[in-house]
Amino acid sequence: MRWIELVRCIFDSMMVVWFFRRMHDLLMQTPKKLLCFLILLTAAPIYPTSAGGIDLTLIRFVYRTAVIAAWLAVRKKTGLKESIYYALFCWIAFTTENNIFLTPQLSFLRWNRINFSEILLVNQLISLFIELVAEFLILTLISRAFPWEDRHPNWRVRFGAVAIVVVCQLYVKASLKAISGAIPEHYVLELTLYPILLQLALTAALVLLERHFFQRRRLEEARLDEVAARYRYETAQAKAQADLDIRRLHHDMKNHLLGIQKLASDNDKLEKYVSDLISSTEDYEMICDSGNSMIDGLLSEKQRVAAAKGISFSAAVDLRNAGFISDMDLCIIFGNALDNAIEASSRVKDADLRSIMVRCRREGSNLVLSVQNYFEGELKKEGSAILTSKTEPGHGLGLSSIRRAVGKYGGIMTTATDDYHNFILTVMIPPLK
Repeated sequence: MRWIELVRCIFDSMMVVWFFRRMHDLLMQTPKKLLCFLILLTAAPIYPTSAGGIDLTLIRFVYRTAVIAAWLAVRKKTGLKESIYYALFCWIAFTTENNIFLTPQLSFLRWNRINFSEILLVNQLISLFIELVAEFLILTLISRAFPWEDRHPNWRVRFGAVAIVVVCQLYVKASLKAISGAIPEHYVLELTLYPILLQLALTAALVLLERHFFQRRRLEEARLDEVAARYRYETAQAKAQADLDIRRLHHDMKNHLLGIQKLASDNDKLEKYVSDLISSTEDYEMICDSGNSMIDGLLSEKQRVAAAKGISFSAAVDLRNAGFISDMDLCIIFGNALDNAIEASSRVKDADLRSIMVRCRREGSNLVLSVQNYFEGELKKEGSAILTSKTEPGHGLGLSSIRRAVGKYGGIMTTATDDYHNFILTVMIPPLK
């Protein structure tokens, strides 16, 4: 293998890693990452065979796709279908750049026919540099345009689309190789421009198809989220009214029991029995008086759920100056935040560490909500976004629901962890102008 082919192999391997950088990554130590990188370097044998007929082109295609698929399976833990599909898409991205430099007016760079200097090595380095820069730019653009967040594809349609693009790419590649072997005298510009436009159109069509599926999925999630939010709101309203009725009944019952206790003061057994009844009713007290009866009911309900799971729960909420936020959006924000906190706390093995702390008040002119809970294990992250540990459909929408509700008012939602292994969700909503 010549040095220029070795450089191409190493650079292409690095570009594969760069191409898939936005795909969810596994927490892996550097030595293991390097071992995975060696899988990509196993594509080195195909680099000295850049020339050849359609049979060799097909062999190179299958071999390189298999190498990328194997790397995805090991490094990203993708399934078989995912590995093959994303490997094919990566091959298409590489081939788009490769075919551009096989066109008649640009092939001189690929075959080192540049005459910038009398020194052959300088000419080779300039040609290589131009092509590698173009490869970096094209692959970066395609990678950034691809919606990596959508990991539940419609395989039949997508494999059909990618198969069509692969066949077209292979045909263009074989045709350009045949043309580049003998530069034509006529239609040089057309034979350069048309293949480039075709390459870009094919790749763009595939990316647009991906973005179409992604947007359709996002719209469906938003619709389901809206239905769930309205159901949560209606349920919270009903619970708030029931909670108010029960508190009134509790208050009246306690007064009746106090009257009976006073009348029964000359009967020790009856007085003790009534005292026990009064003590048992003291467990049902409103956890806080926020100024919003629906949120009071919701907090009381979540406190009872937390208590049943052995989770300490404290809340200090003041919503008296939060009338600019609709009850439905408050329900979405508090309900999802508390559901996530209770779910995470219930998985903590040490009962002494299970705790949830809720704080909400005006700070300056902003309404600030903070929900803090202890958690075990490691949080999955993709960039700054925290991913759900659930795999069932419908999970992982809690934080996005909060972010969407907060966004209506120009607010922000942040998540953080501290040195004591607490997860802290903070919401800040400015007043309406």
